[in-house]
Amino acid sequence: MKVDTKSRHRTKTGGNVFLDLGFAPKEAKRLLVHADAQIDESIRLKQQLMDEIAEWMKEASVTQAVLASAA
Repeated sequence: MKVDTKSRHRTKTGGNVFLDLGFAPKEAKRLLVHADAQIDESIRLKQQLMDEIAEWMKEASVTQAVLASAA
């Protein structure tokens, strides 16, 4: 089975992909706000995780090279 992966449309920067998918304007705006909030939360959690890993590495005097060689 062949899957068609050709890109036929790109949402412009600042556009609303939900409008492009055919959602009503009010629903598209609500979905975009929700999606943006989820993205922001994901970025915040990733930053928090990286900060905690960096702090642990500093406290344990461990480098990325040492950790990579142990894997």
